[in-house]
Amino acid sequence: MGKMFEKRFPFTLSLIILFLAVIPTTAFYAQETAKQGSAAVSAEEHWFGADATVESVGAQLKAFDPSITVVVTDQDGTPRTGGLLEEGDFVMMYDASGKLRKEFVNINPDSQESSSSDSAPPVSSQPEDSAPSSEQASSQSQPESSDPSDLPSASEPSSASNADSSAPSGQSSGSGVSSGPADGFLSGDENYFDFRTPVSVEELEDQLLDEGVPDSRLTVKAYNGSTRLGGSVCTGDVLTVENPDGTVQNRVTAVVAGDLTRRGTPDEASCRALYNYLTGSGTLRADLRRAADLNGDGTVTTSDLLKLKKMISGED
Repeated sequence: MGKMFEKRFPFTLSLIILFLAVIPTTAFYAQETAKQGSAAVSAEEHWFGADATVESVGAQLKAFDPSITVVVTDQDGTPRTGGLLEEGDFVMMYDASGKLRKEFVNINPDSQESSSSDSAPPVSSQPEDSAPSSEQASSQSQPESSDPSDLPSASEPSSASNADSSAPSGQSSGSGVSSGPADGFLSGDENYFDFRTPVSVEELEDQLLDEGVPDSRLTVKAYNGSTRLGGSVCTGDVLTVENPDGTVQNRVTAVVAGDLTRRGTPDEASCRALYNYLTGSGTLRADLRRAADLNGDGTVTTSDLLKLKKMISGED
């Protein structure tokens, strides 16, 4: 009996070691999430899409940072290794040390709306705090950092609510009559004017000529203080519309959705700037935070980062 045990023991030990070696990495990370307890990152609701798979979501998130590990589990915590992502699944991002950095729960907003259709109309969660007036620098044209004490956390209000179209709203009909200070060509909100898509100085000048007060004039000042005579309007540009008599009709700071580099259009550098801001390794000024609030909910979150990535790739 003893000799038989001695013969089988090395084989049994080898099987145990082999079993431990092939335990899925996802199981390890799922256990790490449970260990973090109250310190774990709270899950953020996000809809990855009806056709999203475990593989596509992993590739999408790792595009921001290849060093992260993406783990997907169902509502019970059972790891998913592939296939379609189901509503209620959890998507977790871990850094190289195994620390949970971000967690999403896959929630379809349409299903939420239908389930609450019999309830009272929702109250807007848009914050009513005012944004600072337009800022003007003298030497920088790339995305800037401000003092951390002057900035909100990634989930704090961005004081942003993007306009519903790329064309200026609230323009005068050419009569020169306005009902208040917020009327006229390029009438903005809280000293900002939001462009949903890129726009050029020439396009604005043509629009002012066609729809604005006759003989009024548009001046565009870049963030670094220089006069922009043509080309793309960039986030941070100051747009001034003057009446024929030289009085100021409107002066607003341009905010181009997704343009976090002051180049006039969303790009990969914008993606990196937003990722750095959300992970705490970078900061964004007020106008750039407003440009980063792509879903217009008044906050800057990872959902905006995913939307920005889709915008750059042409999926959105």
